[in-house]
Amino acid sequence: MQVYDVAVIGSGPAGYSALVALQGFSGSVAMIAGAKSTKHGSRHPKVVSVAFERGGTPNMSDRVSLADGSGDLFAAAEIGGFANYWGQQLQRYEPQEPWGESPELPTWRDYVAACEVVEAGFKVAGGQSLSSLANVREGFEFSTPRLLTGTAMDPSAGLGAMSKAVGERLAEMPSVDLYPERVMRVETVPNALRMVLDDGREIRARRVYLAAGVLGDSSLIHRSLPGTGQTRFRDHAPHMLLTLGLRRALGPTMDVAADHLNAITIKRHHEQRTDLFASVYSLSKAPFSLLTTMAGLGPRLRGRRAMKVVDLLRPIQLWTPATVVECCHLVDPDRIEAGEDPDAKTDATLQELCAWFKECGVRFRLQGTAPGHGFHYHSLEMGASRRPVDDALDEAFGGRLVCIDSSILARIGCAPHTLTSMARAYARVRWDLSRAN
Repeated sequence: MQVYDVAVIGSGPAGYSALVALQGFSGSVAMIAGAKSTKHGSRHPKVVSVAFERGGTPNMSDRVSLADGSGDLFAAAEIGGFANYWGQQLQRYEPQEPWGESPELPTWRDYVAACEVVEAGFKVAGGQSLSSLANVREGFEFSTPRLLTGTAMDPSAGLGAMSKAVGERLAEMPSVDLYPERVMRVETVPNALRMVLDDGREIRARRVYLAAGVLGDSSLIHRSLPGTGQTRFRDHAPHMLLTLGLRRALGPTMDVAADHLNAITIKRHHEQRTDLFASVYSLSKAPFSLLTTMAGLGPRLRGRRAMKVVDLLRPIQLWTPATVVECCHLVDPDRIEAGEDPDAKTDATLQELCAWFKECGVRFRLQGTAPGHGFHYHSLEMGASRRPVDDALDEAFGGRLVCIDSSILARIGCAPHTLTSMARAYARVRWDLSRAN
Protein backbone atom coordinates (compact mmCIF):
# COMPACT_ATOMS: atom_id res chain seq x y z
CA MET A 1 0.00 0.00 0.00
CA GLN A 2 1.26 3.48 -0.90
CA VAL A 3 2.10 5.70 2.04
CA TYR A 4 1.76 9.39 1.20
CA ASP A 5 4.21 11.86 2.63
CA VAL A 6 1.39 14.29 3.42
CA ALA A 7 -2.40 14.08 3.52
CA VAL A 8 -4.83 16.97 3.92
CA ILE A 9 -8.30 16.23 5.34
CA GLY A 10 -10.66 18.96 4.13
CA SER A 11 -10.77 21.24 1.10
CA GLY A 12 -12.21 24.49 2.44
CA PRO A 13 -10.26 27.69 3.14
CA ALA A 14 -7.73 26.05 5.50
CA GLY A 15 -7.28 23.12 3.12
CA TYR A 16 -6.64 25.60 0.32
CA SER A 17 -3.97 27.30 2.44
CA ALA A 18 -2.31 23.94 3.04
CA LEU A 19 -2.07 23.43 -0.73
CA VAL A 20 -0.50 26.88 -1.13
CA ALA A 21 2.06 26.01 1.56
CA LEU A 22 2.82 22.72 -0.21
CA GLN A 23 3.68 24.40 -3.51
CA GLY A 24 7.15 23.15 -4.48
CA PHE A 25 6.92 20.20 -2.08
CA SER A 26 8.60 17.22 -3.74
CA GLY A 27 6.82 14.49 -1.81
CA SER A 28 3.51 12.76 -2.47
CA VAL A 29 0.26 14.44 -1.33
CA ALA A 30 -3.31 13.24 -0.85
CA MET A 31 -6.30 15.54 -0.35
CA ILE A 32 -9.48 13.99 1.05
CA ALA A 33 -12.25 16.37 0.07
CA GLY A 34 -15.49 14.69 1.20
CA ALA A 35 -17.18 15.53 -2.10
CA LYS A 36 -19.12 12.25 -2.33
CA SER A 37 -20.48 12.20 1.19
CA THR A 38 -24.16 11.64 1.86
CA LYS A 39 -26.23 14.64 0.84
CA HIS A 40 -28.26 16.20 3.61
CA GLY A 41 -30.72 19.05 3.50
CA SER A 42 -29.81 22.16 5.47
CA ARG A 43 -32.19 24.58 7.15
CA HIS A 44 -29.93 27.59 6.79
CA PRO A 45 -31.73 29.87 4.29
CA LYS A 46 -28.59 30.99 2.46
CA VAL A 47 -27.37 27.42 1.95
CA VAL A 48 -30.83 26.31 0.78
CA SER A 49 -31.16 29.25 -1.62
CA VAL A 50 -27.71 28.94 -3.18
CA ALA A 51 -28.13 25.20 -3.72
CA PHE A 52 -31.57 25.81 -5.26
CA GLU A 53 -30.20 28.46 -7.64
CA ARG A 54 -27.49 26.01 -8.72
CA GLY A 55 -30.04 23.27 -9.26
CA GLY A 56 -28.37 20.99 -6.73
CA THR A 57 -28.46 19.80 -3.14
CA PRO A 58 -26.14 20.98 -0.35
CA ASN A 59 -23.45 18.37 0.20
CA MET A 60 -23.24 18.25 3.99
CA SER A 61 -21.99 15.71 6.51
CA ASP A 62 -21.47 15.25 10.24
CA ARG A 63 -25.06 16.10 11.00
CA VAL A 64 -25.42 16.80 14.73
CA SER A 65 -28.69 17.80 16.42
CA LEU A 66 -28.95 20.66 18.87
CA ALA A 67 -30.08 19.55 22.30
CA ASP A 68 -32.82 22.16 22.50
CA GLY A 69 -34.53 20.68 19.42
CA SER A 70 -34.04 23.83 17.33
CA GLY A 71 -32.41 22.00 14.43
CA ASP A 72 -29.19 20.45 13.22
CA LEU A 73 -25.66 21.61 12.48
CA PHE A 74 -23.65 20.33 9.54
CA ALA A 75 -20.11 20.30 8.22
CA ALA A 76 -19.67 21.06 4.52
CA ALA A 77 -18.54 17.98 2.60
CA GLU A 78 -17.37 19.36 -0.71
CA ILE A 79 -14.47 21.13 -2.32
CA GLY A 80 -14.54 24.76 -1.20
CA GLY A 81 -16.50 24.09 2.00
CA PHE A 82 -19.06 26.61 3.24
CA ALA A 83 -17.37 29.28 1.11
CA ASN A 84 -19.53 27.85 -1.70
CA TYR A 85 -22.64 29.24 -0.04
CA TRP A 86 -21.78 32.77 1.00
CA GLY A 87 -19.12 35.21 -0.11
CA GLN A 88 -16.28 35.17 2.35
CA GLN A 89 -15.22 38.47 3.87
CA LEU A 90 -11.43 38.56 3.93
CA GLN A 91 -10.67 40.88 6.82
CA ARG A 92 -7.19 41.39 8.31
CA TYR A 93 -6.90 41.88 12.04
CA GLU A 94 -5.11 44.87 13.52
CA PRO A 95 -1.90 44.48 15.61
CA GLN A 96 -3.83 44.70 18.90
CA GLU A 97 -6.38 42.06 17.84
CA PRO A 98 -6.04 38.25 18.20
CA TRP A 99 -4.33 37.54 14.87
CA GLY A 100 -2.99 34.12 15.89
CA GLU A 101 0.39 34.79 17.47
CA SER A 102 2.25 31.47 17.65
CA PRO A 103 5.66 29.90 16.90
CA GLU A 104 4.72 29.79 13.22
CA LEU A 105 3.43 33.40 13.27
CA PRO A 106 5.66 35.18 15.78
CA THR A 107 4.95 38.77 14.70
CA TRP A 108 2.09 40.74 13.20
CA ARG A 109 4.25 41.43 10.13
CA ASP A 110 4.54 37.66 9.64
CA TYR A 111 0.77 37.46 9.87
CA VAL A 112 0.30 40.16 7.22
CA ALA A 113 2.81 38.42 4.95
CA ALA A 114 0.92 35.14 5.30
CA CYS A 115 -2.37 36.92 4.51
CA GLU A 116 -0.82 38.32 1.34
CA VAL A 117 0.38 34.89 0.22
CA VAL A 118 -2.97 33.13 0.64
CA GLU A 119 -4.83 36.05 -0.95
CA ALA A 120 -2.60 36.04 -4.04
CA GLY A 121 -4.61 33.33 -5.77
CA PHE A 122 -7.90 35.21 -5.39
CA LYS A 123 -9.72 38.22 -6.72
CA VAL A 124 -10.77 40.33 -3.72
CA ALA A 125 -13.05 43.31 -4.25
CA GLY A 126 -14.16 46.13 -1.98
CA GLY A 127 -12.66 47.60 1.15
CA GLN A 128 -12.95 51.22 -0.01
CA SER A 129 -13.71 53.76 2.70
CA LEU A 130 -17.15 55.40 2.68
CA SER A 131 -16.68 57.32 5.91
CA SER A 132 -16.59 60.71 4.18
CA LEU A 133 -20.11 60.09 2.87
CA ALA A 134 -21.71 59.03 6.13
CA ASN A 135 -23.21 61.19 8.84
CA VAL A 136 -20.58 62.14 11.40
CA ARG A 137 -20.39 59.67 14.27
CA GLU A 138 -17.19 59.51 16.28
CA GLY A 139 -15.47 56.14 16.30
CA PHE A 140 -17.49 54.53 13.50
CA GLU A 141 -16.02 53.70 10.10
CA PHE A 142 -17.87 52.82 6.89
CA SER A 143 -16.59 50.92 3.88
CA THR A 144 -17.57 48.62 1.08
CA PRO A 145 -17.22 44.99 2.20
CA ARG A 146 -13.94 43.28 1.34
CA LEU A 147 -15.26 40.19 -0.45
CA LEU A 148 -13.83 37.14 -2.16
CA THR A 149 -15.32 37.45 -5.65
CA GLY A 150 -13.18 35.16 -7.80
CA THR A 151 -9.74 33.71 -8.39
CA ALA A 152 -6.75 35.33 -10.06
CA MET A 153 -7.36 33.03 -13.05
CA ASP A 154 -11.17 33.39 -13.01
CA PRO A 155 -12.09 36.79 -11.50
CA SER A 156 -15.83 36.20 -11.99
CA ALA A 157 -16.03 32.84 -10.21
CA GLY A 158 -18.28 34.32 -7.49
CA LEU A 159 -19.41 31.82 -4.89
CA GLY A 160 -17.43 29.15 -6.72
CA ALA A 161 -14.15 30.95 -6.01
CA MET A 162 -12.85 28.73 -3.21
CA SER A 163 -13.71 25.53 -5.05
CA LYS A 164 -12.15 26.87 -8.23
CA ALA A 165 -8.99 27.97 -6.39
CA VAL A 166 -8.53 24.55 -4.80
CA GLY A 167 -8.75 22.99 -8.26
CA GLU A 168 -6.23 25.47 -9.64
CA ARG A 169 -3.71 24.68 -6.89
CA LEU A 170 -4.19 20.92 -7.31
CA ALA A 171 -3.54 21.24 -11.06
CA GLU A 172 -0.19 22.91 -10.30
CA MET A 173 1.05 20.11 -8.06
CA PRO A 174 2.98 17.28 -9.78
CA SER A 175 2.26 14.49 -7.30
CA VAL A 176 -1.15 14.78 -5.67
CA ASP A 177 -4.20 12.52 -5.52
CA LEU A 178 -7.70 13.78 -4.77
CA TYR A 179 -10.09 11.51 -2.85
CA PRO A 180 -13.72 12.69 -3.05
CA GLU A 181 -14.67 10.81 0.11
CA ARG A 182 -15.12 11.40 3.81
CA VAL A 183 -12.69 10.22 6.49
CA MET A 184 -14.52 8.12 9.04
CA ARG A 185 -11.66 7.68 11.51
CA VAL A 186 -7.92 8.05 11.90
CA GLU A 187 -5.75 5.35 13.45
CA THR A 188 -2.07 5.06 14.33
CA VAL A 189 -0.05 2.40 12.48
CA PRO A 190 3.74 1.92 12.46
CA ASN A 191 5.43 5.06 11.06
CA ALA A 192 2.18 6.48 9.67
CA LEU A 193 -1.50 7.20 10.18
CA ARG A 194 -4.30 5.22 8.58
CA MET A 195 -7.42 7.04 7.41
CA VAL A 196 -10.49 4.88 6.83
CA LEU A 197 -12.81 6.38 4.20
CA ASP A 198 -16.59 6.09 4.00
CA ASP A 199 -16.30 3.80 0.96
CA GLY A 200 -14.16 1.33 2.92
CA ARG A 201 -10.83 2.25 1.37
CA GLU A 202 -7.80 3.12 3.46
CA ILE A 203 -5.19 5.82 2.96
CA ARG A 204 -1.92 6.02 4.84
CA ALA A 205 0.27 9.07 5.30
CA ARG A 206 3.30 10.00 7.37
CA ARG A 207 1.91 13.45 8.13
CA VAL A 208 -1.77 14.49 8.16
CA TYR A 209 -3.17 18.01 8.30
CA LEU A 210 -6.70 18.23 9.69
CA ALA A 211 -8.70 21.03 8.03
CA ALA A 212 -12.24 19.65 8.07
CA GLY A 213 -13.79 22.66 9.82
CA VAL A 214 -14.44 22.81 13.56
CA LEU A 215 -17.57 20.64 13.53
CA GLY A 216 -15.99 18.21 11.07
CA ASP A 217 -12.87 18.04 13.24
CA SER A 218 -14.95 17.45 16.34
CA SER A 219 -16.96 14.61 14.79
CA LEU A 220 -13.84 12.93 13.37
CA ILE A 221 -12.09 13.16 16.74
CA HIS A 222 -15.07 11.53 18.45
CA ARG A 223 -14.99 8.67 15.93
CA SER A 224 -11.22 8.27 16.17
CA LEU A 225 -10.84 8.70 19.95
CA PRO A 226 -14.04 7.28 21.52
CA GLY A 227 -12.84 8.07 25.03
CA THR A 228 -12.89 11.80 24.37
CA GLY A 229 -16.48 12.07 25.70
CA GLN A 230 -16.99 15.67 24.70
CA THR A 231 -15.48 18.55 22.82
CA ARG A 232 -16.16 22.24 23.15
CA PHE A 233 -15.91 25.03 20.66
CA ARG A 234 -16.97 28.65 20.37
CA ASP A 235 -19.14 30.41 17.83
CA HIS A 236 -19.36 34.15 17.25
CA ALA A 237 -23.13 34.36 16.84
CA PRO A 238 -24.21 37.82 15.67
CA HIS A 239 -27.09 40.03 16.68
CA MET A 240 -29.53 40.91 13.90
CA LEU A 241 -31.17 44.30 13.45
CA LEU A 242 -34.02 44.67 10.97
CA THR A 243 -34.09 48.40 10.24
CA LEU A 244 -36.48 50.84 8.60
CA GLY A 245 -35.22 54.28 7.53
CA LEU A 246 -31.53 53.42 7.82
CA ARG A 247 -30.66 56.18 5.35
CA ARG A 248 -31.29 58.68 8.17
CA ALA A 249 -28.15 57.35 9.85
CA LEU A 250 -25.95 56.22 6.96
CA GLY A 251 -26.78 59.01 4.52
CA PRO A 252 -25.23 58.93 1.02
CA THR A 253 -23.39 55.66 1.70
CA MET A 254 -26.69 53.98 0.81
CA ASP A 255 -26.34 55.24 -2.79
CA VAL A 256 -22.83 53.98 -3.54
CA ALA A 257 -22.95 50.49 -2.04
CA ALA A 258 -21.68 47.73 -4.31
CA ASP A 259 -24.04 45.61 -6.38
CA HIS A 260 -24.02 42.82 -3.83
CA LEU A 261 -26.22 41.43 -1.08
CA ASN A 262 -23.53 42.42 1.41
CA ALA A 263 -23.61 46.17 0.80
CA ILE A 264 -21.88 48.16 3.57
CA THR A 265 -19.46 47.38 6.40
CA ILE A 266 -19.58 49.33 9.66
CA LYS A 267 -16.75 49.16 12.19
CA ARG A 268 -16.14 50.83 15.50
CA HIS A 269 -12.65 50.99 16.96
CA HIS A 270 -11.87 51.19 20.66
CA GLU A 271 -8.33 51.12 22.09
CA GLN A 272 -6.87 49.95 18.76
CA ARG A 273 -9.33 47.08 18.44
CA THR A 274 -12.50 46.61 16.43
CA ASP A 275 -15.23 46.22 19.04
CA LEU A 276 -18.11 46.26 16.56
CA PHE A 277 -18.25 44.78 13.08
CA ALA A 278 -21.53 45.03 11.18
CA SER A 279 -22.71 44.03 7.71
CA VAL A 280 -25.58 45.96 6.14
CA TYR A 281 -27.49 43.94 3.55
CA SER A 282 -29.32 44.99 0.40
CA LEU A 283 -32.10 42.44 -0.06
CA SER A 284 -32.87 43.58 -3.61
CA LYS A 285 -29.50 42.09 -4.64
CA ALA A 286 -30.49 38.70 -3.26
CA PRO A 287 -32.13 35.85 -5.18
CA PHE A 288 -35.88 35.82 -4.65
CA SER A 289 -35.47 32.25 -3.39
CA LEU A 290 -33.54 33.52 -0.36
CA LEU A 291 -36.47 35.70 0.70
CA THR A 292 -39.02 32.93 0.28
CA THR A 293 -36.83 30.52 2.23
CA MET A 294 -36.37 33.05 5.03
CA ALA A 295 -40.16 33.43 5.13
CA GLY A 296 -40.57 29.68 5.63
CA LEU A 297 -41.98 29.05 2.13
CA GLY A 298 -38.99 27.18 0.75
CA PRO A 299 -36.99 28.25 -2.33
CA ARG A 300 -39.10 29.60 -5.20
CA LEU A 301 -38.62 31.25 -8.62
CA ARG A 302 -35.11 30.25 -9.58
CA GLY A 303 -33.13 32.98 -11.33
CA ARG A 304 -35.32 35.87 -10.14
CA ARG A 305 -34.14 38.80 -8.05
CA ALA A 306 -36.15 40.49 -5.33
CA MET A 307 -37.89 43.78 -6.09
CA LYS A 308 -36.23 47.08 -5.18
CA VAL A 309 -39.00 47.89 -2.70
CA VAL A 310 -37.63 45.29 -0.26
CA ASP A 311 -34.68 47.63 0.39
CA LEU A 312 -36.98 49.70 2.57
CA LEU A 313 -36.04 47.09 5.17
CA ARG A 314 -32.32 46.76 5.78
CA PRO A 315 -31.03 43.83 7.84
CA ILE A 316 -27.80 44.39 9.76
CA GLN A 317 -25.76 41.52 11.14
CA LEU A 318 -23.32 42.61 13.83
CA TRP A 319 -20.68 41.17 16.09
CA THR A 320 -19.25 42.62 19.31
CA PRO A 321 -16.89 41.21 21.98
CA ALA A 322 -19.99 39.94 23.82
CA THR A 323 -21.46 37.84 20.99
CA VAL A 324 -19.41 34.70 21.63
CA VAL A 325 -21.35 31.51 22.46
CA GLU A 326 -19.86 28.24 23.69
CA CYS A 327 -21.06 24.90 22.31
CA CYS A 328 -20.48 21.47 23.82
CA HIS A 329 -20.44 18.47 21.44
CA LEU A 330 -21.37 15.35 23.41
CA VAL A 331 -20.82 11.79 22.20
CA ASP A 332 -23.61 9.85 23.91
CA PRO A 333 -26.06 10.79 22.64
CA ASP A 334 -24.51 12.65 19.72
CA ARG A 335 -25.78 16.18 20.25
CA ILE A 336 -24.66 19.77 20.76
CA GLU A 337 -25.59 21.82 23.78
CA ALA A 338 -25.32 25.55 23.11
CA GLY A 339 -24.68 28.12 25.81
CA GLU A 340 -26.93 31.06 26.51
CA ASP A 341 -27.47 33.63 23.80
CA PRO A 342 -25.63 36.93 24.25
CA ASP A 343 -27.61 39.39 26.36
CA ALA A 344 -28.28 42.39 24.12
CA LYS A 345 -29.34 44.54 27.08
CA THR A 346 -25.90 44.31 28.72
CA ASP A 347 -23.91 44.67 25.49
CA ALA A 348 -22.67 48.26 25.79
CA THR A 349 -21.28 48.38 22.23
CA LEU A 350 -24.56 47.21 20.73
CA GLN A 351 -26.53 49.63 22.86
CA GLU A 352 -24.38 52.54 21.68
CA LEU A 353 -25.19 51.68 18.06
CA CYS A 354 -28.88 51.38 18.88
CA ALA A 355 -28.82 54.73 20.67
CA TRP A 356 -27.32 56.36 17.58
CA PHE A 357 -30.03 54.85 15.37
CA LYS A 358 -32.72 56.12 17.74
CA GLU A 359 -31.24 59.62 17.65
CA CYS A 360 -31.39 59.52 13.84
CA GLY A 361 -35.00 58.27 13.79
CA VAL A 362 -34.14 54.80 12.49
CA ARG A 363 -36.71 52.21 13.50
CA PHE A 364 -35.41 48.71 14.19
CA ARG A 365 -36.16 45.32 15.68
CA LEU A 366 -33.42 43.40 17.46
CA GLN A 367 -33.19 39.62 17.33
CA GLY A 368 -30.59 36.93 17.93
CA THR A 369 -29.06 34.18 15.82
CA ALA A 370 -30.07 30.53 16.15
CA PRO A 371 -27.58 28.48 18.20
CA GLY A 372 -24.58 27.44 16.13
CA HIS A 373 -25.62 29.48 13.10
CA GLY A 374 -22.99 32.19 13.45
CA PHE A 375 -20.59 29.89 11.53
CA HIS A 376 -17.60 31.65 13.09
CA TYR A 377 -16.48 28.48 14.87
CA HIS A 378 -13.12 28.45 16.66
CA SER A 379 -11.25 27.25 19.78
CA LEU A 380 -11.88 23.49 19.75
CA GLU A 381 -11.09 21.85 23.11
CA MET A 382 -11.07 18.15 23.91
CA GLY A 383 -12.41 16.21 26.88
CA ALA A 384 -13.48 17.29 30.35
CA SER A 385 -10.04 18.86 30.87
CA ARG A 386 -10.65 21.12 27.84
CA ARG A 387 -7.25 20.64 26.31
CA PRO A 388 -6.59 22.69 23.15
CA VAL A 389 -7.08 20.46 20.14
CA ASP A 390 -3.56 20.81 18.78
CA ASP A 391 -2.02 19.76 22.11
CA ALA A 392 -4.36 16.79 22.54
CA LEU A 393 -3.88 15.52 18.98
CA ASP A 394 -0.12 15.86 19.26
CA GLU A 395 -0.17 13.50 22.22
CA ALA A 396 -2.78 11.07 20.85
CA PHE A 397 -1.18 10.63 17.42
CA GLY A 398 2.49 11.12 18.12
CA GLY A 399 2.66 14.47 16.37
CA ARG A 400 1.56 13.07 13.00
CA LEU A 401 -1.97 14.57 13.03
CA VAL A 402 -1.87 18.38 13.05
CA CYS A 403 -4.99 20.54 13.16
CA ILE A 404 -4.62 23.69 11.05
CA ASP A 405 -8.07 25.25 10.67
CA SER A 406 -9.90 27.71 12.94
CA SER A 407 -10.14 25.02 15.63
CA ILE A 408 -6.70 26.17 16.79
CA LEU A 409 -7.66 29.85 17.13
CA ALA A 410 -8.20 30.33 20.86
CA ARG A 411 -9.73 33.76 20.28
CA ILE A 412 -11.03 35.70 17.30
CA GLY A 413 -11.88 39.35 16.77
CA CYS A 414 -15.24 40.86 15.94
CA ALA A 415 -14.53 40.81 12.20
CA PRO A 416 -14.85 37.50 10.28
CA HIS A 417 -11.84 35.28 10.94
CA THR A 418 -11.62 33.43 7.60
CA LEU A 419 -8.47 35.17 6.37
CA THR A 420 -6.79 34.87 9.78
CA SER A 421 -7.55 31.16 9.85
CA MET A 422 -6.13 30.77 6.34
CA ALA A 423 -2.97 32.67 7.23
CA ARG A 424 -2.44 30.54 10.34
CA ALA A 425 -2.98 27.33 8.34
CA TYR A 426 -0.48 28.38 5.70
CA ALA A 427 2.09 29.38 8.29
CA ARG A 428 1.69 26.14 10.27
CA VAL A 429 2.27 23.92 7.24
CA ARG A 430 5.27 25.98 6.10
CA TRP A 431 6.68 25.83 9.63
CA ASP A 432 6.29 22.05 9.71
CA LEU A 433 8.00 21.65 6.34
CA SER A 434 10.93 23.83 7.39
CA ARG A 435 11.44 21.81 10.57
CA ALA A 436 11.29 18.54 8.61
CA ASN A 437 14.09 19.78 6.37
